[in-house]
Amino acid sequence: MARIVNLSESVLIAIHSLILISQKAPSVLSANDLAKKSGASENTIAKVLQRLTKENYLKSSRGPQGGFTLVKDARDISLLDIYEAVEGKLDLTSCPFNKLKCTFSSCIFGDVVTGITRDFKEYLKSKTIAQY
Repeated sequence: MARIVNLSESVLIAIHSLILISQKAPSVLSANDLAKKSGASENTIAKVLQRLTKENYLKSSRGPQGGFTLVKDARDISLLDIYEAVEGKLDLTSCPFNKLKCTFSSCIFGDVVTGITRDFKEYLKSKTIAQY
C-alpha cells in the first residue's frame, strides 16, 4: 500500500529508541533491550544508536550493565532534531524532482509538496521526546 509520507526504518528506530531511553532515565537501555521492545533488528538498532551517539544525543557505556542514556534533556530534543540527525536537513522544496526549472509552465503538483513538507517539518519541530 502506498503512503504519502514514508519514513525510513532508521528514523523510526531513532525516534522510538530515544523515547524509550528517555522514559527509562536515569537507567540505561541496551540495543538488545530496545530490540525486544520494538521488534526491530538489534544490529540495525545498534547502527542507529551509534549515529545518535556521534550526533551527541546519546552516551553509551559498555559491559554487562551497559547501554545508552540521553546526553540532553528530553524536553530539548525535538522529533525534527532526531529526523535530521539521521536523514540530514529537511529542506522545503517546491519541486518533487529538485529541479530548478520545470518541464511544464507550472508544476503539476502546485504547492502541495511544499505545503506537506512545511507542515510535516513544523509538526516534528513542535514535538519533543519528553511528550511521550
